[in-house]
Amino acid sequence: MWPDNLVQATQLDTSIDDRATVVIIGTGAGGPAAAWELARQGVDVVMLEEGGFYPPEFYRDLGPLEAFRHLYRDFGMTTAIGKNPLRDPAVPFPLGKCVGGTTAVNSGTCFRTPESILELWRREFGLPFTDEEMEPWFDLVEDVLAVEPVPDDVLGRNGELFAAGAAALGWHGAPLRRNARGCRGSGRCVFGCPTNAKRGTQLSYVPRALMSGARLYSDVRAERIVRDGDRIVAVEGVILDRETNQPKAPFRIACDQLIVAAGAVGTPALLMRNGIQAGHPQMGRNLRLHPGIRVCADFDEPVRGWKGVPQGYYVDEFWKQRGIMFEGIFVPPGVALPILPGVGDAMRQHFERYPNLAAFGAMVKDTSNGTVRPRGRTATDIRYSLNDHDKTNLVDAVKKAAEAWFAAGAKRVYPAIYGHAVLNSPDDIRKIDPRRVRTQHLEPMAFHPMGTVRMAADDKLGVLDADGRVRGLTNLRVADASIFPTCLGVNPMESIMAFAHRIANDLATELLDG
Repeated sequence: MWPDNLVQATQLDTSIDDRATVVIIGTGAGGPAAAWELARQGVDVVMLEEGGFYPPEFYRDLGPLEAFRHLYRDFGMTTAIGKNPLRDPAVPFPLGKCVGGTTAVNSGTCFRTPESILELWRREFGLPFTDEEMEPWFDLVEDVLAVEPVPDDVLGRNGELFAAGAAALGWHGAPLRRNARGCRGSGRCVFGCPTNAKRGTQLSYVPRALMSGARLYSDVRAERIVRDGDRIVAVEGVILDRETNQPKAPFRIACDQLIVAAGAVGTPALLMRNGIQAGHPQMGRNLRLHPGIRVCADFDEPVRGWKGVPQGYYVDEFWKQRGIMFEGIFVPPGVALPILPGVGDAMRQHFERYPNLAAFGAMVKDTSNGTVRPRGRTATDIRYSLNDHDKTNLVDAVKKAAEAWFAAGAKRVYPAIYGHAVLNSPDDIRKIDPRRVRTQHLEPMAFHPMGTVRMAADDKLGVLDADGRVRGLTNLRVADASIFPTCLGVNPMESIMAFAHRIANDLATELLDG
């Protein structure tokens, strides 16, 4: 039984009028980590979440369609549109909308912020972060999440084959570190873990925050940030009917401090709608996504990629020089097969061959950037265009993934590049010329939006200072992926949590010492 301080507001027949020392908007990776850090130090905290709360048993028999409906924003179809829609491909990047946010539906992969990225931030943005300073926060996050490498018995044949191909080519790779101790390899990570082995924040940080005295309201959409001069005094919005997503009643939470952790799309949109630093040259800009692409292969042997961890192995051989990272990815046929070439009988054959198909993903450390702007009362306009540098890296990543598949024994490879439907041998890889591939010839996807409310020592370079404070306001901070000055080049969940801890700890010290 969940405690009384978790309120599913959709079940209420009245409005909400409450008060807390700190209000936190969002329960994805950053918000609950900040909430627990504050609550365990004795600070009165209220968390607000637009999506619903779903207990652990809800996930056991959840199918893909139900997951998209209940756990995702926009049914999993949040999309960045190219600045030139006729030239630039749209880039879908699914976002969670529930207690736990995207941590409830991601693959659970955990990386610390690379030292090379921290060094870049020190050099280019004047930020003080070092490995030594951040290490205690990463240690804490990994303890809370029980982070460990994927065990061999749940790696799955899909990961084993790509690992074998990479090893044959002399490339470095290893099992990924994840927050899923006790994983049974159910293969349904992106639809919510059916065994609750994956420790999204709904199963890790949120319970800790609640047990430490924090309160949580689900099904509430924050719309107005109420100010008195240079101070935030309250958050107002609407309680949502979970079935219709329509407003039921208003809410108001008065506060002394506010942390916005609504993600790299939600945070800038909310701040700009409320006129907060809307004219700052960096607000809503610098959107990075880690654009990626999926490369499938057909084997004589059954792969049964749905068995085991879909994202269980990585290859970082080309990360330092090119910013290319390979990570496992395997999804149900309704999601995977549409990218394969052909229709009619050809597609029927793909379905019949589905047990023999393997898939791996590649993402790049992007130098492309995009924007987020509010549109209307609740919508957002998201723009992002691949530049030639990142396009070339994606095409080269496809070629290298094909090399690995053929080295592992694949009979054919599907590169998902227009004009190159099927590769039947390693010789066909050389026919792919990155100079002749246009951006609209690719089918990119992404999973890691970040950078839209970035930190910097110089107020012209960052909306936030190094402690996550919004410049111009005395009691407003941000604690999500939007704070990163650049992309990380690795999955950002653990970094978001570590920086949220740091930001919240500084705030707790300020409150308790003051």
